[in-house]
Amino acid sequence: RILFKIAFGNKSKNLKRYLSFFLIFVSFLMFLKTNKSLVLGDKTAHEVVLHFPQLCYFAAFALIQTGFTPNDFIANLKKTATDITKSH
Repeated sequence: RILFKIAFGNKSKNLKRYLSFFLIFVSFLMFLKTNKSLVLGDKTAHEVVLHFPQLCYFAAFALIQTGFTPNDFIANLKKTATDITKSH
């Protein structure tokens, strides 16, 4: 109920807040429909493929931007292990 109230409680405020995102999304869909691809230009030279190293770069960048450090990861692992052992 709380999430529903936050999402739909103040419609005019939310509309103003998210209208730009919606317009960008609709523009992107229109681009996809018109272009029939994500690529501009030579489609054979820019095929969409899954690139695992790029996913690792993104993950590292996202973790750095959020302030998540390796020490946080180790602390979370230790806490999870402790919680699991206490529950069993």
